[in-house]
Amino acid sequence: MTLLTLIAALLLLQACVSAPRIRQERDPSASATERCDALKNAVAPWLGTPYRYGGTDRRGLDCSAFTRIVIQSVYGKTLPRTTALQVARGKRVRRSALQCGDLVFFKNMRGRGVDHVGIYMGNGRFVHASVTRGVVYSDLNQPYYRERYAGARRYLK
Repeated sequence: MTLLTLIAALLLLQACVSAPRIRQERDPSASATERCDALKNAVAPWLGTPYRYGGTDRRGLDCSAFTRIVIQSVYGKTLPRTTALQVARGKRVRRSALQCGDLVFFKNMRGRGVDHVGIYMGNGRFVHASVTRGVVYSDLNQPYYRERYAGARRYLK
């Protein structure tokens, strides 16, 4: 196989796993289902990626890097890098009004106030970079997360 053929094959494979980007600001007609599907597609390759504080790639990443990367890849929206900055910005959202793509925040996971973030995926589930399990889906209603829930922010219209 020539180098050019190998490069072409790699580019084709990358195109197959890349999530479609939905720019909600430009496409308000994108349905909630389309937004959730795009998020699920973007999240899938990250599932199982280990947690690494300060990490920003597939070798390991932390929770705020994960939310930043996924939201950027799907919506083209650049989030702040840290959990503290992500919770300080965006529009507040009541728990009863959560929508797919909203960021959900948790307090005292490691003893420092609001220090963990994930992406709400609908039906009471969110995806996040867990310190112990890597990137996983979890249930907001599990006692561990329910007790530590600190609110949500919406960065998309």
